[in-house]
Amino acid sequence: MLPSARPLGGLNSVSIGEIKPGESVVRGTAPIGFTAVCRKYIDGVPTTLGDATVSITGAVTYNLASPAVAGDRYDFYATLRIASLTATVPNIGGLLGPTTASFTIGAPANSSILVFNGLGPGEFVQTQSPNDGRGVLDQNGLAFLIGSSASSPGDTLYTFTTNLGRVLKTTVTALSLVQPILTKTLGSATAASVSFAQLPAGASITNPSSTPGSYFTVNATTGVVSTTAAFVSAALGSVTLNVAVRDAGDITTLRVVIAAGEVDVDTGSRLTSAITAAAVGATIGLTDTFVDGAAVTISRVFSGEITHPHKGIGPAESILDPTCLTDSAVPKLTGGLVIKARTLFAPRFNFKVTLNGPENIALDGFAFRNVATSDSYNAKFNEVLPQNEVIWIPTLSNGAVTGVSSFVQTGKGYLASKNERRVYISHNKPTTVVGITNTKAAQLVVTYPNHGLAAGRAIRFNTDGVLPRPLSSLLSDSFFVKEVLSADTFTVSMTSTGVAVTVSEPGSGTHYCGPGSGFLGWFDPDEFGNINETTPLTIVSPGQGYDATMRFRQPRVGETTQLANCQSNIATAESAVQLGFSQNTLSKVIVRNCSFGNPGGSVNRIPWCIDLRNAEQAYIHDCVFDNYYIALQVWQCNDGEIARCLSAGNANDFYREYTANSPLGNQLATGPLFRVLGNVGVDPMSAVDWSNSHADWMQVGTQLDLSLQHRTVLRFNRVYWPGNILKFQTQPILNTQGWIAYYFDISDNLFISSTQNYQLGSAVNKDLCRFSRNTCIRYIEEWTDLNAFSPKYPSCVEPWMNYRGPWSGTTSYAYGHVVKVDGIYYSSKIDGNLGNAVSDTAKWFPNYVYDVGIYDNIMGQIWANVPNATGQDRVSFLQDPANDDGVFTKECFNFHAKGNFYSSNYTESGPTSFPQIFTGGAAFFDTYTLPGDVVGYRGYIPKVPTNSFAAARAAIDAAFSTRAGSAAAGRGYLQEGGVPTYPLRPANTNRITLENGSGSLLSESGAGFVTQEAA
Repeated sequence: MLPSARPLGGLNSVSIGEIKPGESVVRGTAPIGFTAVCRKYIDGVPTTLGDATVSITGAVTYNLASPAVAGDRYDFYATLRIASLTATVPNIGGLLGPTTASFTIGAPANSSILVFNGLGPGEFVQTQSPNDGRGVLDQNGLAFLIGSSASSPGDTLYTFTTNLGRVLKTTVTALSLVQPILTKTLGSATAASVSFAQLPAGASITNPSSTPGSYFTVNATTGVVSTTAAFVSAALGSVTLNVAVRDAGDITTLRVVIAAGEVDVDTGSRLTSAITAAAVGATIGLTDTFVDGAAVTISRVFSGEITHPHKGIGPAESILDPTCLTDSAVPKLTGGLVIKARTLFAPRFNFKVTLNGPENIALDGFAFRNVATSDSYNAKFNEVLPQNEVIWIPTLSNGAVTGVSSFVQTGKGYLASKNERRVYISHNKPTTVVGITNTKAAQLVVTYPNHGLAAGRAIRFNTDGVLPRPLSSLLSDSFFVKEVLSADTFTVSMTSTGVAVTVSEPGSGTHYCGPGSGFLGWFDPDEFGNINETTPLTIVSPGQGYDATMRFRQPRVGETTQLANCQSNIATAESAVQLGFSQNTLSKVIVRNCSFGNPGGSVNRIPWCIDLRNAEQAYIHDCVFDNYYIALQVWQCNDGEIARCLSAGNANDFYREYTANSPLGNQLATGPLFRVLGNVGVDPMSAVDWSNSHADWMQVGTQLDLSLQHRTVLRFNRVYWPGNILKFQTQPILNTQGWIAYYFDISDNLFISSTQNYQLGSAVNKDLCRFSRNTCIRYIEEWTDLNAFSPKYPSCVEPWMNYRGPWSGTTSYAYGHVVKVDGIYYSSKIDGNLGNAVSDTAKWFPNYVYDVGIYDNIMGQIWANVPNATGQDRVSFLQDPANDDGVFTKECFNFHAKGNFYSSNYTESGPTSFPQIFTGGAAFFDTYTLPGDVVGYRGYIPKVPTNSFAAARAAIDAAFSTRAGSAAAGRGYLQEGGVPTYPLRPANTNRITLENGSGSLLSESGAGFVTQEAA
């Protein structure tokens, strides 16, 4: 229905009504007796469409040839009194952009050229012109990507049209792969002979004897540019040098931006020396040619200070004032030491840092990656299911594998890798113990009892120590029997026709040898993980030297063992960064603008990107985590934060916090405090590619020796996650000190996951233990999966407490079991606790009453484990309790639930369906069925780009903000138009009582006591 016409300028005016997309009739009014024409604005110019009909009462109408679309402009032009009024078809988006963009020729296909801005909720780019293959729309219509067709330098004008008919014209410039000016940054205090840039081989400096040509030299063979003694003598300040070069392809100028007072290094040894010599406040840069594989330990104390607007802000402060935290604040280092990479995310940068002192350190711009130097295929079987190892016999041709002859034993398994369901198979390690000559410069002879090998046969080696060189256990290295000396001995060559090798370096340990070498491949199991005679086998490398006795085995083992079997160099690798590893000092560290893992899709994963131990302050900001096992593992931290990080391609946890057995527990003044703010986790693996049953977004455990309160804030995160996400696994029952107060503020987050069991243990006070304003979407119920946990429960908030009912002297209680005596709850300290009264403090300690606040969320339902006479009974509810306090009480469990909206409606119509309550609408929440795939979550995933943090966040917000006026309005993490919920709906609380460092309640007159009136 059109709103009333809007008159313009008195009785003799022309007016026009609002026009909605899809309508075909333009209506308005004109003075009686006037005639009018209808015009449409094309590129800003009014174009007459035809005569409008003016009734005797002055009503004006015009029938359009095609329905109006968003962005169209029409007016009526009165032919007697010449007056007009423009009406613009309403549009929910902003100004479309960008109008210019560029990309470099030769960049990988599907790399981002631009991300569209100004799109409204549910709006996406539908077509492009020209469709020349140089650039392509992503499948979500939210970005423009590099295509597969070759490009030449120059500009192309593209016209993009959205599904609402809006048009954007963008000039896209294809840049030459090599620009005429190569710009590098270099510290003025850099030593001589430090390499810092790469030119094509054969390049040279045009005037090497001039200034600044004499400051640098180019290796004619490699093209590597290095500093000279003249550069050191010049003692330059902040200046930009332009050096003419020749024979460098398209490059004509090397531009060197000199940073005053900074020093650059190109090797790990130079980095170590620079750290030793660095003054407080120094900056050390790693050049673009920094050597891979460096491992640096920093034990010096660099005095300084790290300030952060959020320091000391925990759940109490965040709950009391939701605006006290943002996802944009940054820390600042004064003094200390900054180590930075000159080029962010260098392509092959294998680097490791260990901190062993109370440093004030900032690590900036590194790409911490474990680059494969051996077999990069890391197979992984799901440990949870009772599965067998796979044993199969290959078909062969001249000793090379051509396929599968038969299976001795079938099995199941997945590779924990991004967006693929594969089980990688490589040649099993040889198991026959052999003797190998171990004298330097002596001919290498292998003693292999009854080997039965002929000259020219391919063989492999392995060891539990170090093989005599040049032998190697790398999967990529093949060796051959050169000469059979006897039934038990032979010499070795490195090629089938090569010479017999000699020992270049002695080895150590027990060595193994076996026939055959070099096979690589993978099985593609079905959606249930089955591997059998019908499973396709893809052969990457057929190998050589195999015979009919060969059996390939894929054992059902754990992650660490499987990685070792597959010989990845990360099998035994520790974290890329170890922060504050020392047991006697507390580190202060900033990690910013860094990349961890192996972006680009390799199946290599860093086990722990950051291993944080005993930190006074630690802030991880604006980083990328891709293909890792655990992104951040925290053992102790007085004040820490991880913010604005993009996470993808994981195998297990994003953030895992434990405080077990930390040697510095007594040094933490107020107990551990950590904030997880504004991160985006998306597309870690496909819904059925389980690395194990617990791929947690966040896991917190407080065990054994921690006697202080534990505090965590989790806000502003957007999380697409499989497995059991957000498992707040606080474990007070395992703490020998008794239960620990665990305070948390889990608010303003979006969670899309498989099981959504929010296990919020140790919640002791609803005003300090808060789960609020979250949007929780669970995808498991959209399809059937045998690995799913509690598939009946679309979204769950549960305690982590094993309550066993009233104490009985005839029941044997396990460690952590909770019982009730005379209205008081007690937790068992031991296993096999039979017949011991709760007054025995060696066997029991008083336990807490679970008390949590659950407010203003969009979720499925809430449940708790409460035993009855026959065992465990799940008590659940799908609406807030009707009493004034919104409290649901059962035994030692108190759930305070108010203002929540309960919905798990994915595809059905109605006021509570996802298309109705979220801004993505039907265009986003359509039912997806990919070939051989599942519905729902896997349909959402391709619609969220992972090329950048900003693009992923924008796409999620465009889809999952809560629609204004819908049944869920005012709840969840974000409202339509990008408005956060928390300013609109203050925290539901009567007052907040802070605790001191020991966990004891302060009185009302105590310094930590604050109050707030109920919202």
